[in-house]
Amino acid sequence: MIPKFGPVELILILVIVVMLFGLGKLPEVFGSIGKGVREFRNAANADDAPVAPTTQMVSVAPVTPDIPIVPDAPVVSTEEKPASEPSTPVV
Repeated sequence: MIPKFGPVELILILVIVVMLFGLGKLPEVFGSIGKGVREFRNAANADDAPVAPTTQMVSVAPVTPDIPIVPDAPVVSTEEKPASEPSTPVV
């Protein structure tokens, strides 16, 4: 449900805006809002223009790692080892 703003609500909003920004800053504030809306409309309309598809082929070079691969490195096992008997302290 969209709330309906009557004249009393609009005057109240205007009074709050004047109290926040002051009378001297209002033209600057509304000017920047208008500029933002204008830029948004221009950007939205620019997206409607058709874009020509590109059919250019791009070749990709193979990636070589910066870190050398060592074939003799020990393999770390991720398997769980069977539980052994709990160790008892020697007294």
